[in-house]
Order: sequence, then C-alpha cells, then structure tokens
Amino acid sequence: MATWLDGSKVSTGRSCVDRRDADGLRGWLEGFGDDGAKRLKALNERDEDGRTMLHWAATTGDVRIVEILLKYDAKIDVSDEEGTTVLHSACACDHEKVVRLLLDKLAVDNGDAAVQKLVRAGTSSKITALHYAAGRGNVMLIQLLAQAQAKINAGDKYGNTPLFRAVGKNHNEAASLLISLGADVERENKAGDTVMHIACENGNDRIVRQLIDLNGMELLEVQNEDKKTPLDVVDTNYKKQLIMFLQGGG
Repeated sequence: MATWLDGSKVSTGRSCVDRRDADGLRGWLEGFGDDGAKRLKALNERDEDGRTMLHWAATTGDVRIVEILLKYDAKIDVSDEEGTTVLHSACACDHEKVVRLLLDKLAVDNGDAAVQKLVRAGTSSKITALHYAAGRGNVMLIQLLAQAQAKINAGDKYGNTPLFRAVGKNHNEAASLLISLGADVERENKAGDTVMHIACENGNDRIVRQLIDLNGMELLEVQNEDKKTPLDVVDTNYKKQLIMFLQGGG
C-alpha cells in the first residue's frame, strides 16, 4: 500500500482511519499527487475480510474521516466477504450522520436507483440495513431507511423481518414505527413464530396489546412448528396479567 512520510513516521491510510487521524489521512491521500488511479486503487483496497477503509470508517462513525474518504471517491456500493456493506456497518453501530452522508453521496453520484439497491442489500444471512436499525431500536435510522425505499418486510435467513428484531429486543417505539410503515404483523418466520410469539415470550405487554388492537385475538391462536401458540410460550411472570387483560380485567 502507498505510504507517506510525516517526519520519521510512516503511516498508511488504514492506520489513519483506525486512529481517526483526519489530517494524516488527508496527507496520505494528497501524497499520491496527480496519480489519481493509484490513489483510488489504494483507497478501495480490501483487507483479508474484504473490507475497505470506508467499512472501518463507517463502523467507527467518525464523520470527518468518512467525509474525506467520500471526497476522494471511496466506493460506497461495496460489500465484504459476508456481504456486509458500508451501510450495514454504519447502521449496526447507530451512526445516523454517516448513513446520511453515504446515502446523499450515492444519490448525487449514481441516482436514487443505486440508493434503493444499497438500502435493500442483504448480507450472506439476508440481513438488511433496516434489520440492524430495528435491532438497535434506532427510530431515526428506521425513518431514514424507509424514506430511501427499504423493504419493510424483508426476511433474513431465518425468516425474521425487522419487526421481529425490534420486538425481540423490546424496542417498542421502533416496533410501533415499523407497524405504522406497513410491517406485516401476521408474518411467520421459518420456525412458524409470529411477532406475537416473541412479544408474549418476552412479556412485552405494550406490543401484545398493540397487536391485539390491530388483529384481534387471531394471532394468539397461531401455532408454530412446535404446535405452540403465543399463550403456550408466554413469560410466566406476565401470564397472569395477560389472562386478566384477555378476560377484560386489565
């Protein structure tokens, strides 16, 4: 990889990203002079896992570093060996500003179709950026990704949608937002579970009531692959409260 000298110290672009050294990174990039092709190749070089400098910058969330990399045309629509994109990396770590930078830059350079493709991209496990945002309970990111035409009901390799992730982590605000955006509350994953199974198992009264308000009692009757309904897997500490509610006393 190309290097540049700073006194007696030799730095590489990757080490500058790791140290969050914006000045060092800028100097390293400028050190290529007029050799734009060589700079671009070094900028987008992959490590042993197929990750680029922009992957790592998106993970750290350092806006200055990301801005510099994007200024010099770091590739945005790139994924590592497991299909993880830079957008996945940013969403998995709650870096909203980085997500905005990535989507805005991609829209300007390649158009809305490229943005939609990136937003809908899945890892090798079919996990999308929206899955990560939902799992973190990040309402702002969910809204941002939905505006960019993310698939609300995309399923991962287990058939779990972003709503499953939000409910599984008891992120009620995120779950409610996803439902308002059209998340399918009747969807079953590959084990036959619905989000009602997950909510009951977690003892999440708010989501259980919301699901009942939307679909009545039908979801409480759905059996998974083990022939168990949500009432069969309900959290023992929550069961009495749920029964009282169903009987109209809570």
